[in-house]
Amino acid sequence: MNELFQVDIENLNLTQLSRWIKQCRTAIQPSDRPIYTEYPYRYQEAVAEFCKEYIEFFNAHKGTMTSAQFDRALKLSVLKFPRYVAITSDGEEIDITADVEQLQLENTTSHLISKSINREADRVKQYSKNIASFKSGKREALHAIINQLSLETITYKVNILEKAEQINKMDIKKVLREIKRGKWQTVERKLKPAESRTISDYLIADIRENHINKNVFYSFSKNKEEDKRRVYGKLFLCNVGFYIGLNAEEMEAVLRNEGYTIQCSNRPDDRILFDCFYYSFSRNYASALLKKDGWDGLEIGK
Repeated sequence: MNELFQVDIENLNLTQLSRWIKQCRTAIQPSDRPIYTEYPYRYQEAVAEFCKEYIEFFNAHKGTMTSAQFDRALKLSVLKFPRYVAITSDGEEIDITADVEQLQLENTTSHLISKSINREADRVKQYSKNIASFKSGKREALHAIINQLSLETITYKVNILEKAEQINKMDIKKVLREIKRGKWQTVERKLKPAESRTISDYLIADIRENHINKNVFYSFSKNKEEDKRRVYGKLFLCNVGFYIGLNAEEMEAVLRNEGYTIQCSNRPDDRILFDCFYYSFSRNYASALLKKDGWDGLEIGK
């Protein structure tokens, strides 16, 4: 049995559960072993075996894995992880991201760590509102969602009492555990373009990596009057659904808005797709499972 299925999932906090979901969705990668590239069917078999174990684990913990907390963790797993910065009493900034993340995963009892998890929960709540708009048929909502996933960066800054020179001699994790109060500042920014790259380059790269056809995406999200009656391809919509972390109910609603269904279809490939959203599998897993059963994968023109 994979070690991911030996965790006490009922007692994971939001960030722990989000990390677990992300690990499950990336546990089997085409690049993991050369044989997967040389013989793609071996990758497909490995994915199928992992997914079989996952479903057994899912059925044994169905209450937790169909809960609102699990769906929030799924949404958090697709958002960019924030950066955490400590501002010392003498005005120096120290990157504490790795330390905060580790303490979150350790479920440390600490005011600062609890507050950091609560802030992530608030961020998920806002993201879920955007998803609800897309689910209800507002095409332009997708543009805001993908912009957020691709370009938004979050930095949390918290004031601490120690000076920078003191911190260098102390265990920063201990300092963070003992902080009882702290003035927080949330900084939201767009990605800073690197040399020879633009903001648009980052957005397009994400779209292409996730097989969301660029030309279709921009037409879909404009929501012009003449586009409102246009029906877009099912693969485009499904690839979008995997990228933005839709659950099965949300994906079905989006598809029905465009005249499709996977839940009420008799096609075996649609059944595979629905199950992948139901169990929160990744797009790569869905594509591998489709190919294993003789169907086309989810790769589309970029």
